[in-house]
Amino acid sequence: LSVPFDRTEGHFLYSPIYGRTTYLINETGVVNHTWQSAYTPNIDSYMLDNGTILLAIASGNGGLQKIAYDGTILWEYHFPGDGMYASHDIVPLPNGDVIMIMQEIKSRAAAIQAGRDPNNLGDNFLPDCLIQVHQDGPTSGEIVWEWHLWDHLIQDFDPSKDNYGSVSQSPHLVDINFGEYFCGDWIHMNSVDYNPKFDQILMSAHNFNEIWIIDHSTTTEEAASHEGGQYGYGGDLLYRWGNPQAYDCGFSTDEKLYFQHQVTWIKPGLPGAGHILVFSNGNNRPGGPCSTIDEFIPDV
Repeated sequence: LSVPFDRTEGHFLYSPIYGRTTYLINETGVVNHTWQSAYTPNIDSYMLDNGTILLAIASGNGGLQKIAYDGTILWEYHFPGDGMYASHDIVPLPNGDVIMIMQEIKSRAAAIQAGRDPNNLGDNFLPDCLIQVHQDGPTSGEIVWEWHLWDHLIQDFDPSKDNYGSVSQSPHLVDINFGEYFCGDWIHMNSVDYNPKFDQILMSAHNFNEIWIIDHSTTTEEAASHEGGQYGYGGDLLYRWGNPQAYDCGFSTDEKLYFQHQVTWIKPGLPGAGHILVFSNGNNRPGGPCSTIDEFIPDV
Protein backbone atom coordinates (compact mmCIF):
# COMPACT_ATOMS: atom_id res chain seq x y z
CA LEU A 1 0.00 0.00 0.00
CA SER A 2 1.44 3.36 -1.01
CA VAL A 3 0.82 5.93 1.69
CA PRO A 4 2.18 9.50 1.84
CA PHE A 5 4.38 9.16 4.87
CA ASP A 6 7.88 7.88 5.50
CA ARG A 7 7.83 4.96 7.95
CA THR A 8 11.48 5.65 8.83
CA GLU A 9 10.31 8.82 10.60
CA GLY A 10 8.59 8.84 13.97
CA HIS A 11 4.81 9.16 13.82
CA PHE A 12 2.12 9.30 16.47
CA LEU A 13 -1.41 7.92 16.20
CA TYR A 14 -3.99 9.22 18.63
CA SER A 15 -7.77 9.48 19.04
CA PRO A 16 -8.98 12.38 21.23
CA ILE A 17 -11.47 10.98 23.71
CA TYR A 18 -14.28 13.44 22.97
CA GLY A 19 -13.78 13.48 19.20
CA ARG A 20 -14.54 11.18 16.27
CA THR A 21 -11.32 11.74 14.36
CA THR A 22 -8.10 9.74 14.66
CA TYR A 23 -4.92 11.59 13.73
CA LEU A 24 -1.53 10.52 12.45
CA ILE A 25 1.05 13.24 13.04
CA ASN A 26 4.79 13.45 12.62
CA GLU A 27 7.32 14.50 15.25
CA THR A 28 6.78 18.20 14.49
CA GLY A 29 2.99 17.97 14.88
CA VAL A 30 2.13 18.09 11.17
CA VAL A 31 -1.02 16.06 10.45
CA ASN A 32 -0.19 13.33 7.95
CA HIS A 33 -3.57 11.59 7.77
CA THR A 34 -6.92 11.33 9.54
CA TRP A 35 -9.63 8.66 9.88
CA GLN A 36 -13.26 9.36 10.73
CA SER A 37 -15.58 7.29 12.91
CA ALA A 38 -19.24 7.64 13.87
CA TYR A 39 -18.21 6.91 17.47
CA THR A 40 -16.04 8.45 20.13
CA PRO A 41 -13.10 6.24 21.12
CA ASN A 42 -13.08 4.00 24.16
CA ILE A 43 -9.56 5.21 25.00
CA ASP A 44 -7.23 3.50 22.49
CA SER A 45 -6.38 3.16 18.80
CA TYR A 46 -3.76 1.15 16.93
CA MET A 47 -2.10 1.32 13.53
CA LEU A 48 -2.08 -2.05 11.80
CA ASP A 49 0.54 -3.05 9.23
CA ASN A 50 -1.41 -2.16 6.09
CA GLY A 51 -2.47 1.39 6.95
CA THR A 52 -5.66 0.21 8.61
CA ILE A 53 -6.41 1.43 12.13
CA LEU A 54 -8.12 -0.45 14.94
CA LEU A 55 -10.34 1.53 17.30
CA ALA A 56 -12.01 0.71 20.58
CA ILE A 57 -15.37 2.49 20.27
CA ALA A 58 -17.75 3.79 22.94
CA SER A 59 -20.98 2.23 21.74
CA GLY A 60 -23.49 0.47 23.99
CA ASN A 61 -21.41 -2.00 25.99
CA GLY A 62 -18.38 -1.27 23.83
CA GLY A 63 -17.04 -2.42 20.51
CA LEU A 64 -14.39 -2.27 17.80
CA GLN A 65 -13.85 -0.74 14.38
CA LYS A 66 -11.24 -1.45 11.73
CA ILE A 67 -10.98 1.46 9.30
CA ALA A 68 -8.92 1.27 6.12
CA TYR A 69 -6.55 4.03 5.07
CA ASP A 70 -9.16 5.32 2.62
CA GLY A 71 -11.84 5.42 5.32
CA THR A 72 -13.64 2.19 4.44
CA ILE A 73 -15.09 0.44 7.50
CA LEU A 74 -13.66 -3.09 7.35
CA TRP A 75 -15.19 -4.31 10.62
CA GLU A 76 -17.64 -2.90 13.12
CA TYR A 77 -18.26 -5.07 16.18
CA HIS A 78 -20.59 -4.25 19.06
CA PHE A 79 -20.36 -6.39 22.18
CA PRO A 80 -23.76 -8.10 22.39
CA GLY A 81 -23.86 -9.41 25.96
CA ASP A 82 -25.23 -8.18 29.26
CA GLY A 83 -23.52 -8.14 32.63
CA MET A 84 -20.25 -6.69 31.36
CA TYR A 85 -19.00 -3.78 29.28
CA ALA A 86 -15.79 -2.70 27.58
CA SER A 87 -13.33 -0.65 29.60
CA HIS A 88 -10.19 1.10 28.41
CA ASP A 89 -7.64 -0.70 26.28
CA ILE A 90 -7.57 -3.29 23.49
CA VAL A 91 -4.67 -5.07 21.79
CA PRO A 92 -4.55 -6.71 18.34
CA LEU A 93 -3.07 -10.20 18.13
CA PRO A 94 -0.86 -11.49 15.29
CA ASN A 95 -3.72 -13.64 13.95
CA GLY A 96 -6.05 -10.63 13.63
CA ASP A 97 -8.08 -11.30 16.76
CA VAL A 98 -8.46 -8.54 19.35
CA ILE A 99 -8.27 -8.74 23.13
CA MET A 100 -10.56 -6.30 24.95
CA ILE A 101 -10.57 -5.28 28.61
CA MET A 102 -14.05 -5.70 30.08
CA GLN A 103 -15.64 -5.09 33.47
CA GLU A 104 -18.13 -7.52 34.95
CA ILE A 105 -20.99 -6.35 37.13
CA LYS A 106 -21.19 -8.34 40.37
CA SER A 107 -23.81 -7.72 43.04
CA ARG A 108 -23.02 -6.69 46.58
CA ALA A 109 -24.15 -10.11 47.77
CA ALA A 110 -21.84 -11.90 45.31
CA ALA A 111 -18.86 -9.80 46.41
CA ILE A 112 -19.53 -10.54 50.08
CA GLN A 113 -19.80 -14.27 49.33
CA ALA A 114 -16.44 -14.02 47.53
CA GLY A 115 -14.91 -12.61 50.72
CA ARG A 116 -15.07 -8.85 50.30
CA ASP A 117 -15.40 -6.84 53.52
CA PRO A 118 -18.99 -5.48 53.39
CA ASN A 119 -17.82 -2.25 55.07
CA ASN A 120 -15.79 -1.49 51.93
CA LEU A 121 -18.43 -2.20 49.34
CA GLY A 122 -21.13 -0.37 47.42
CA ASP A 123 -24.14 -1.74 45.60
CA ASN A 124 -22.04 -3.22 42.79
CA PHE A 125 -18.55 -4.63 42.46
CA LEU A 126 -16.76 -4.46 39.10
CA PRO A 127 -13.92 -6.97 38.62
CA ASP A 128 -12.10 -6.86 35.29
CA CYS A 129 -11.91 -9.58 32.67
CA LEU A 130 -10.54 -10.09 29.15
CA ILE A 131 -12.22 -11.39 26.02
CA GLN A 132 -10.65 -12.32 22.69
CA VAL A 133 -12.82 -11.49 19.68
CA HIS A 134 -12.42 -13.13 16.27
CA GLN A 135 -13.92 -11.35 13.28
CA ASP A 136 -16.34 -13.65 11.47
CA GLY A 137 -18.16 -11.05 9.38
CA PRO A 138 -18.16 -7.33 8.59
CA THR A 139 -20.39 -6.59 11.62
CA SER A 140 -19.96 -9.67 13.79
CA GLY A 141 -17.41 -11.41 15.96
CA GLU A 142 -17.00 -14.58 17.96
CA ILE A 143 -15.58 -14.61 21.49
CA VAL A 144 -12.97 -17.37 21.29
CA TRP A 145 -11.19 -16.97 24.64
CA GLU A 146 -11.94 -15.42 28.04
CA TRP A 147 -10.13 -14.72 31.30
CA HIS A 148 -11.95 -13.55 34.43
CA LEU A 149 -10.20 -12.10 37.48
CA TRP A 150 -13.20 -13.38 39.49
CA ASP A 151 -11.77 -16.91 39.10
CA HIS A 152 -8.44 -15.99 40.75
CA LEU A 153 -9.22 -14.45 44.12
CA ILE A 154 -7.89 -14.91 47.65
CA GLN A 155 -9.03 -13.40 50.97
CA ASP A 156 -8.14 -13.73 54.65
CA PHE A 157 -11.06 -11.69 56.00
CA ASP A 158 -13.82 -14.25 56.52
CA PRO A 159 -13.16 -18.00 56.77
CA SER A 160 -16.86 -18.71 56.19
CA LYS A 161 -16.78 -17.20 52.69
CA ASP A 162 -15.26 -18.29 49.39
CA ASN A 163 -11.57 -17.90 48.48
CA TYR A 164 -10.31 -18.01 52.08
CA GLY A 165 -6.58 -18.56 52.51
CA SER A 166 -3.22 -16.92 53.09
CA VAL A 167 -2.75 -13.80 50.97
CA SER A 168 1.01 -13.65 51.54
CA GLN A 169 1.42 -17.26 50.45
CA SER A 170 -0.75 -16.81 47.35
CA PRO A 171 0.89 -14.12 45.19
CA HIS A 172 -0.53 -15.86 42.12
CA LEU A 173 -4.02 -14.83 43.31
CA VAL A 174 -5.57 -11.39 43.87
CA ASP A 175 -6.72 -10.25 47.32
CA ILE A 176 -10.35 -9.18 46.99
CA ASN A 177 -9.91 -6.86 49.99
CA PHE A 178 -6.90 -4.95 48.74
CA GLY A 179 -7.91 -1.54 47.46
CA GLU A 180 -10.50 -1.01 50.17
CA TYR A 181 -11.13 2.57 49.06
CA PHE A 182 -12.23 1.48 45.59
CA CYS A 183 -15.69 0.14 46.33
CA GLY A 184 -17.00 -0.21 42.79
CA ASP A 185 -14.34 0.24 40.10
CA TRP A 186 -12.02 -2.06 42.03
CA ILE A 187 -8.97 -2.66 39.81
CA HIS A 188 -9.50 -0.06 37.06
CA MET A 189 -7.46 -2.10 34.60
CA ASN A 190 -6.39 0.47 32.06
CA SER A 191 -4.04 -1.17 29.57
CA VAL A 192 -3.28 -4.54 28.01
CA ASP A 193 -0.41 -5.78 25.83
CA TYR A 194 0.58 -9.08 24.22
CA ASN A 195 3.93 -10.86 23.87
CA PRO A 196 3.91 -13.36 20.96
CA LYS A 197 7.28 -14.83 21.96
CA PHE A 198 5.91 -16.09 25.30
CA ASP A 199 2.17 -16.08 24.46
CA GLN A 200 1.58 -13.92 27.53
CA ILE A 201 -0.68 -10.98 28.33
CA LEU A 202 0.46 -7.93 30.28
CA MET A 203 -2.04 -5.78 32.19
CA SER A 204 -1.99 -2.58 34.23
CA ALA A 205 -3.84 -2.93 37.55
CA HIS A 206 -4.17 0.82 38.15
CA ASN A 207 -5.71 0.82 41.64
CA PHE A 208 -3.25 -1.82 42.87
CA ASN A 209 -0.21 0.11 41.57
CA GLU A 210 0.89 -3.10 39.88
CA ILE A 211 1.40 -4.76 36.51
CA TRP A 212 0.29 -8.38 36.00
CA ILE A 213 1.23 -11.07 33.47
CA ILE A 214 -0.91 -14.12 32.67
CA ASP A 215 -0.68 -17.08 30.28
CA HIS A 216 -2.60 -16.75 27.01
CA SER A 217 -1.93 -20.32 25.83
CA THR A 218 -4.76 -21.61 28.03
CA THR A 219 -8.20 -22.63 26.85
CA THR A 220 -11.07 -20.64 28.34
CA GLU A 221 -11.69 -23.53 30.74
CA GLU A 222 -8.03 -23.61 31.80
CA ALA A 223 -8.02 -19.82 32.17
CA ALA A 224 -10.79 -20.21 34.77
CA SER A 225 -8.68 -22.67 36.75
CA HIS A 226 -5.30 -22.87 38.47
CA GLU A 227 -3.81 -25.47 36.11
CA GLY A 228 -3.16 -25.86 32.40
CA GLY A 229 -1.55 -23.84 29.65
CA GLN A 230 2.10 -24.05 28.69
CA TYR A 231 3.19 -22.66 32.07
CA GLY A 232 0.95 -24.96 34.11
CA TYR A 233 -0.80 -22.31 36.20
CA GLY A 234 -4.04 -21.87 34.27
CA GLY A 235 -5.27 -18.28 34.56
CA ASP A 236 -3.41 -17.44 37.77
CA LEU A 237 -0.92 -14.60 37.75
CA LEU A 238 2.49 -15.65 36.43
CA TYR A 239 4.16 -12.40 37.42
CA ARG A 240 3.33 -9.17 39.22
CA TRP A 241 5.45 -6.10 39.89
CA GLY A 242 5.08 -2.67 41.39
CA ASN A 243 3.53 -3.00 44.84
CA PRO A 244 4.16 -6.03 47.09
CA GLN A 245 1.74 -4.56 49.64
CA ALA A 246 -1.00 -5.92 47.37
CA TYR A 247 -0.14 -9.48 48.45
CA ASP A 248 1.10 -8.80 52.01
CA CYS A 249 4.76 -9.15 51.12
CA GLY A 250 6.05 -5.62 51.47
CA PHE A 251 5.66 -2.09 52.75
CA SER A 252 5.03 1.36 51.30
CA THR A 253 8.79 1.80 50.90
CA ASP A 254 8.77 -1.15 48.46
CA GLU A 255 6.19 0.41 46.15
CA LYS A 256 7.46 1.17 42.63
CA LEU A 257 4.37 2.27 40.69
CA TYR A 258 1.84 5.01 41.36
CA PHE A 259 -1.51 4.87 39.52
CA GLN A 260 0.21 3.84 36.29
CA HIS A 261 -1.12 3.72 32.72
CA GLN A 262 -0.06 2.24 29.39
CA VAL A 263 2.18 -0.66 30.32
CA THR A 264 3.81 -2.34 27.33
CA TRP A 265 6.62 -4.67 26.36
CA ILE A 266 9.26 -2.89 24.29
CA LYS A 267 9.04 -4.48 20.86
CA PRO A 268 11.80 -6.48 19.11
CA GLY A 269 14.30 -4.36 17.20
CA LEU A 270 13.99 -1.38 19.54
CA PRO A 271 16.38 -0.37 22.33
CA GLY A 272 15.49 -2.30 25.46
CA ALA A 273 13.53 -4.97 23.58
CA GLY A 274 11.80 -7.30 26.02
CA HIS A 275 11.84 -4.78 28.85
CA ILE A 276 8.61 -3.34 30.22
CA LEU A 277 7.78 0.35 29.82
CA VAL A 278 5.10 2.05 31.93
CA PHE A 279 3.85 5.58 32.54
CA SER A 280 3.63 6.05 36.32
CA ASN A 281 1.24 8.95 36.87
CA GLY A 282 2.54 9.60 40.36
CA ASN A 283 -0.44 11.39 41.87
CA ASN A 284 -0.20 9.14 44.96
CA ARG A 285 3.60 9.18 45.10
CA PRO A 286 5.15 9.77 48.57
CA GLY A 287 6.62 13.23 48.78
CA GLY A 288 4.19 14.71 46.28
CA PRO A 289 2.87 14.11 42.77
CA CYS A 290 5.46 13.48 40.08
CA SER A 291 4.99 11.56 36.83
CA THR A 292 7.71 9.30 35.47
CA ILE A 293 8.23 6.97 32.53
CA ASP A 294 9.73 3.80 33.99
CA GLU A 295 11.55 1.01 32.17
CA PHE A 296 12.36 -2.20 34.02
CA ILE A 297 13.67 -5.65 33.19
CA PRO A 298 11.15 -8.34 34.19
CA ASP A 299 12.14 -11.78 35.39
CA VAL A 300 11.61 -14.33 32.62
